[in-house]
Amino acid sequence: MIRVLHCIETIASGGVEQVRLTLVRGLDPSKFEHKIICTWKGGAIAIALEQEGIELIPIGGFTHPFEWNKQKQVLEVIRKFKPHIIHGAIFEGMSMAAIAGTLGGVPIRILEETSEPIGRSKNLFGCSDYFLGYLIRSWVFLHR
Repeated sequence: MIRVLHCIETIASGGVEQVRLTLVRGLDPSKFEHKIICTWKGGAIAIALEQEGIELIPIGGFTHPFEWNKQKQVLEVIRKFKPHIIHGAIFEGMSMAAIAGTLGGVPIRILEETSEPIGRSKNLFGCSDYFLGYLIRSWVFLHR
């Protein structure tokens, strides 16, 4: 059984959440087990994921991407779930996957940014991209 821990900001009604639902439904449940860490959950996609048997773990919003208290919560999930793959999407999810995934020793760490970051500090985003990139050997960028 391959265990996959997905990290994203919110589970609401967006495209990133829909892709997670499609993955869950498309991958053989006898071969893959999924959990999702998010900052908030609600709406039809959250309900659909839970109906598929996926545990959604909301940890609350971030004040900044390197917030240690949030990373500790992710590390606790990693310790208990022991994922083979951690897949972070959007900035908060990417920081969870890169930082906690590295510290927690997750063998495969995937970062996914699906759009151009708007409204984020260019200096902070560039610096954090460099830092997160240092933690990840290869990046996966999906752009729609």
